[in-house]
Amino acid sequence: MMLNDDFFGRAWAAWAVVGFTACAAAVPAAAGALDESHESHDDPVHAAWADESAKASGDAAATLSFYFENDGTFVRPNENTDRHYTSGQGVSVAWQGGGRGIADALGLSAANRTATGLVLAQQIFTPDNIFLPREDDDRPYAGYLFLGGFWQRQDSNLLDHVQIDVGVVGPSSLAEQTQEVVHDIFDADDPDWSGQLGDELQVNITLRRKWRVDLGESTVGGYPLEWQLIPRLETDLGTTYRRAAAGGVLRMGYQLANDFGPGGLTDLASETSNDFASVQSGLSVFVFGEAVVRYVEWNTFLDGSNGRDPSLSVSSQPWVGEFGGGFGVEWKRGRVHGRLGYTQTYSTREFETQNGGNTIGSIALRLAVDF
Repeated sequence: MMLNDDFFGRAWAAWAVVGFTACAAAVPAAAGALDESHESHDDPVHAAWADESAKASGDAAATLSFYFENDGTFVRPNENTDRHYTSGQGVSVAWQGGGRGIADALGLSAANRTATGLVLAQQIFTPDNIFLPREDDDRPYAGYLFLGGFWQRQDSNLLDHVQIDVGVVGPSSLAEQTQEVVHDIFDADDPDWSGQLGDELQVNITLRRKWRVDLGESTVGGYPLEWQLIPRLETDLGTTYRRAAAGGVLRMGYQLANDFGPGGLTDLASETSNDFASVQSGLSVFVFGEAVVRYVEWNTFLDGSNGRDPSLSVSSQPWVGEFGGGFGVEWKRGRVHGRLGYTQTYSTREFETQNGGNTIGSIALRLAVDF
């Protein structure tokens, strides 16, 4: 959110410094603590045991994840922190092993790895400058409050994600109230939300497939680092979005987890595994870069309401690119597994009259417990 004392700029800078410092400190610590485990990874008996143990533990685990996204990061395209996609926050819960019958009914192999879950989230969109009256060629104010249910299945190095979201766009999303509460806390002026999209029910389906390709190892400073490429394809169909995307993540790290890369509010983390690939306890540290190209046929936050004519709207761009990177730190000890990640994403213009691209910072915190 936009604050006169640039609170978010300094706060996000602090998050980044803390995160990168944690990564730098964790790599040698993880290497020293896990040398013996890593050496035993080459033992086929140990590897088989670890794989079976991972499958067993993954069948009875619950996870809780928190996501926070904001454009008030320390890196942004201009001085306005509340602009376009300005904020998103959400929480998800998942149960590993849930929904295995779905895979069986569809005749899909799941290698004993499935998960089901729920996500509750809110997103806020604003014009370029919230302290001036909205201009006709700028995007409208909009809020989106939704509840989603998702199902995942993993088959070796492949992950499928199916999600159905039901929500509301408009005043009932409580986006205006959320922004006002934050601004009141920090004594900032409140914007005029009179130019926002009206209430409208939204239903959307997301289909996503990811692949994980192991690229081998390299040694830096005497420590082995793993490399992975994680391509993905996805599509959204519904009243909120109609779009398709292709992209991928390249990540490098020590003791990478048996997952499919970092997660975000609109790209939830894989919940089908709760273990590191080669050991059951220790630290995992990684950095990554990502790129996505997206074709957009409909974006209700730009193209306006489905059922209102006329509706506030702008001319959207059909092609949008996203580029970014970040880091993650994971820790597993016994039955508890935690992960903290940060992602900085840049996107090209979403509508024709947009003044430059966007940037958004995302923090994800995940906690899993085996039962």
